[in-house]
Amino acid sequence: GSELATVQITDSPGFMEIEVGAKSPNSDPKRIKYLYRLLGKSEEWVQTDSTVIRFTGMLPGNYQFEIKAVDTFLNYSQTIYLPIEVTIDYVLYGFSFSGPMPLINAIIADISDKLSLEQGENISGTVFSYLTTITKVGFALAAVVPYLVLEIFWGFDINLGVENTESSKMAIFYIYTFVPIICYSIASYMLFSHSLGRDEHEKIKSVMEEVS
Repeated sequence: GSELATVQITDSPGFMEIEVGAKSPNSDPKRIKYLYRLLGKSEEWVQTDSTVIRFTGMLPGNYQFEIKAVDTFLNYSQTIYLPIEVTIDYVLYGFSFSGPMPLINAIIADISDKLSLEQGENISGTVFSYLTTITKVGFALAAVVPYLVLEIFWGFDINLGVENTESSKMAIFYIYTFVPIICYSIASYMLFSHSLGRDEHEKIKSVMEEVS
């Protein structure tokens, strides 16, 4: 009968890739199929002829990966049970969210002081209302645009869940990984090129105090 020979796991945040291999005296290894499921994520058995199985959207928790191979003569291997624990380093995870908003708010505060001085009136409320509006619009677009792109270019159907194609599921991983990296890189460049430094802002505060 068929026999599972190897199981190798590669993981990164929110993503897991499992590479398997099987052998059978009756079948070409390329014609062996696999039945697998990941308990904790889905109880449905999935059939594939690929030796690479990918999971996206992995949340912290305990899972059990189960897999068995079947050759062309319908000889099944023994089922392999593989417990998997997904953890996350919340300290490192928090760093990615701890900097941007406080830093942006601090810069906006400096800019609002400069604009208030130039226009002769306090416009801090107007400036921060713009920031709040833009932030909310950004969150709304982030929830809608990726799924439209996935549907148009990769045929992703949110109703299919894990039954979507492997290419569409990998597209989710790439979009939610590399698009933020690109956007944060652009934002970092803009922040480093911000020309309103501490000394200039101190002068602005001094002039505003004299005027008031």
